[in-house]
Amino acid sequence: MTCLSVSNLKVELSGVLILDDVSLEVDDQQTVALLGDNGSGKSTLIKAILSLIPHSAGTIDLLGTAIERFHQWSQIGYVPQRASVSLHSTTVREVVTSGVLANRPIGWPSRRDRRRVDWALETVGLTDQAKQLYLHLSGGQQQRVLIARGIVNQPRFLILDEPFAGVDLINQKDIASSLASLKTTILVVLHETESMAANLDRTVVLRAGRVVYDGAPTTLEDLGSHESQPPARNPLLTGMDRPWIS
Repeated sequence: MTCLSVSNLKVELSGVLILDDVSLEVDDQQTVALLGDNGSGKSTLIKAILSLIPHSAGTIDLLGTAIERFHQWSQIGYVPQRASVSLHSTTVREVVTSGVLANRPIGWPSRRDRRRVDWALETVGLTDQAKQLYLHLSGGQQQRVLIARGIVNQPRFLILDEPFAGVDLINQKDIASSLASLKTTILVVLHETESMAANLDRTVVLRAGRVVYDGAPTTLEDLGSHESQPPARNPLLTGMDRPWIS
């Protein structure tokens, strides 16, 4: 089954073309890395897939349903960039529990919810830090908390936006090990693939808002001569540093 199908996608923000004719698929149980330099459109693509920003052309299907009719959000896990998350006076357990409650009416966590939170914390190795404040953790531990929140509903499809940003190599390997243990479909935005190389099925590379490579796992440095001819740089994208372009 195809968990994600993106076809001829275009995204314009404030009159600027950010994604142009992007197409990709992620099949069930695949782990796919999305690579690209800053400004290539990686985070914009993720936000369009999650319906956080609109697209001006093309189609997006999640779990076989057009994004416009999709309602099974409990089946989709999302781990944002740590830098985009601001949490004050919130414990690790409370952060993870918020992932359970996000897709249901307001109420107290059920016994089943608590078991799911316990499982998620154990999966990322943070059971002993459950009562600690999120802000008191190291960068790597904070990222693992966000992953626990993203997986707490045991989603069929997990999307991560630069989970290793600002995380040391030891924690990167711990996070990669946790992700590999999930046996779920994963689309992950990365700057480099070293920590997850053993678990990747495919690599998709964006440049200037277009897909220039989709194939066997690779790195930006090794892409070399076997990448597709890159499109001409859109001058509107050059030098722009708006956060939603990354």
